[in-house]
Amino acid sequence: MIRFQDGEPKCMWFSQHTTGEAYIFDAVQKDKSGKRPLVYCANGSHALYPLPGPHEYTIPNLSVPFRFRLVDETDTAGPVYDPLLTSYYYIFTPFLSTFMPFPTMVSSLPSSKSHVPTGFLYFKGRWGDRQLESRTTSVIEQLEGKSEKGSGKTFVSGPTGPLDKQLSRSEVWPRDADYKPLLRHSLNYSWILEKWLGSMNCMWEDMKVKGVKVSGELVE
Repeated sequence: MIRFQDGEPKCMWFSQHTTGEAYIFDAVQKDKSGKRPLVYCANGSHALYPLPGPHEYTIPNLSVPFRFRLVDETDTAGPVYDPLLTSYYYIFTPFLSTFMPFPTMVSSLPSSKSHVPTGFLYFKGRWGDRQLESRTTSVIEQLEGKSEKGSGKTFVSGPTGPLDKQLSRSEVWPRDADYKPLLRHSLNYSWILEKWLGSMNCMWEDMKVKGVKVSGELVE
């Protein structure tokens, strides 16, 4: 999700499983044009990250570049997929919870492809496979993530659709987040040392939590 203010991008939200990461737009990597952000998709997953490599996400809102238990893998800077080439665009009306095709997109389509689907946006189920049922075999137990390290499941049911993603939320991060929201000003991981190991003059002063209005304006 990209938050705009006066037509300019200000913040980005990278959705990752039950959590995610918020960054100011200037901090994220861009393509050769210097305008479009680069997003790395996790292998076999729906999670999105601002950097390639391994991403440990066992602890909510603490994505670190090493492997522990629950890990997403994103490829190095390989071939770029441009979603604009195959995307549909919609306008969401919060108080009605309705979607409509973006007018300029409809007018630009050839007459043979003028129909823009909307029904799938109202689907209230899971967008993916169901969570595995409990079994006694060691293979299933491994797939479910049952181990001595904890009882949390590695593989659960697929994510919910856009109607469940708080599209009209006022902050960059979801309202029901069960962790302290952070608006990151850098892709540097040194802020983690400050958060978890105390004051070490890393970069934390620039990364204190700020509110973000619906307009995209940052507030103390």
